Amino acid sequence: MKCPKCNGDVEIMVNVTILIPAELENRLSKTNLRRNDVKLYAANWDKASYFCKNEKCRWRMSPETG
Repeated sequence: MKCPKCNGDVEIMVNVTILIPAELENRLSKTNLRRNDVKLYAANWDKASYFCKNEKCRWRMSPETG
């Protein structure tokens, strides 16, 4: 996706729900997220926000701003 304001690259911030073994409570890391028993369960796309990566632009679209 390209920014509608400057045609720069856009990033998305979305809240996700993961299913993890109880032993990983308070021990989330990149390594632990790669484990086979850790599963991405859901993403809350209705609340996702979009941001332009261009520091001079910083266009933003969120559910509140449309």
